[in-house]
Amino acid sequence: DEFGPLAGFAGSDDRLRQEAPGAVVVSVGVEPNGVPVGVLHLGGGPARFRDLLVAQLLQHRQRALAAHALQSCRRALEARGWLEHALTAPEAPGWQLQARGYRPALEHEIESRFAVSNGLLGVRGSLETPTLASRPRTFVAGLYYTPRDSPVPILLWGPDWLRLQLWLDGEALRLDHEPVEGHCRTLDLQRGMLVSEWCYRDQRGRAIRLRTARWVSLANRALAVQLARIDVAEPLVIVLEARLEPPNNALDLLRAEAGLTLWGAAESPHRLAVASRVQLMLDGRPLAPTADGDVLRQRWAWLALPDQPATL
Repeated sequence: DEFGPLAGFAGSDDRLRQEAPGAVVVSVGVEPNGVPVGVLHLGGGPARFRDLLVAQLLQHRQRALAAHALQSCRRALEARGWLEHALTAPEAPGWQLQARGYRPALEHEIESRFAVSNGLLGVRGSLETPTLASRPRTFVAGLYYTPRDSPVPILLWGPDWLRLQLWLDGEALRLDHEPVEGHCRTLDLQRGMLVSEWCYRDQRGRAIRLRTARWVSLANRALAVQLARIDVAEPLVIVLEARLEPPNNALDLLRAEAGLTLWGAAESPHRLAVASRVQLMLDGRPLAPTADGDVLRQRWAWLALPDQPATL
């Protein structure tokens, strides 16, 4: 109530607003001498002041909710574009190594050349659905053991966290057993990613396209990521399994629960903890896996449609 002039001088509250030009200023006081230009006189005293604060809080909350909804929409749109970009091999030939087709005799060399690493994790460029020629390996810096009969330490490798298996009408799809229209692995040297594509077509002409991308993070060196997208040309019933495959070495599974496993070797003081999260998205919504009690794998079955790609 002291915005109005007193004895020809500006009120004390009026002088305070000089430091905030352009701000909305209101008064809930009596203001017997009126208020200067730029001040809204609401009146009503403390009760009106409380109502004003409540109204401001509600407006802030509504704006925050609207901003969050807008940001979520933008992120969803950006994620779709980002996902497609991540699964697409680079166009510049100088920034890529490419291996087309599947040749068992060369698989070991291809896996070595197409490995990705960040100094802590090293992942060979093996197939997501391994064949007899595959050597899937994920190495962790410092993870080794010394056998009892040898003084030489041996490097261990962790479980295969990239393992994927597709079924069509109950038949498992494999590169070494099925007709393959096109299989290509591309090492993206610019982004440090391995991108692959597998196009399968059976004798009835039914086609499935599987695209994957994997990388190990430089921002968080303990983080490794795998993306996969499945597209079909006609409605098909598909089964997909994502599995954490135990390594065929001295590393034993010590503990397992949903999303977390602990591994160790009897001759090694080191332990390897693997935390994982797997989710299959269908038409923008998560698809629940079938429950079978095996914490090392998740399996999904769904009717795949041409305009609804599934993303892992």
